[in-house]
Amino acid sequence: MQTEVTALTICEVFVGDIEDPTFKWDGVHRNGNIPARLSPIFPPLPGNYNRTYDEWVATTGVKSKQTDFGGQVARVTKSQIEQFVASAYRADDRSRHSESFAELAQAIAALDDHRTYGLVATEW
Repeated sequence: MQTEVTALTICEVFVGDIEDPTFKWDGVHRNGNIPARLSPIFPPLPGNYNRTYDEWVATTGVKSKQTDFGGQVARVTKSQIEQFVASAYRADDRSRHSESFAELAQAIAALDDHRTYGLVATEW
């Protein structure tokens, strides 16, 4: 007996370069209009699709918009990225102790405290 696994939607969150010249904040919702990736992809978040991201954006009031057919971008500071990570993985010990989480934490620590970034959530 063979088991078939089919993923209907893949969701990813990462830190993007809001100053990427190919990214247009006020651009049309076309394929590929998301900032260039500056961080590793975040370990899988709890919940369906990008619910964790959507809820965090809604509760914090950060400026976010759909910039791509399957992409949302929030304009955030390094501190806000750290707050998102703390909130998103608060109850997920397995992810917080993974190698991918350590790589993510290192990438976030290296970000400039005085720059604005894109917290990008994609679905494809």
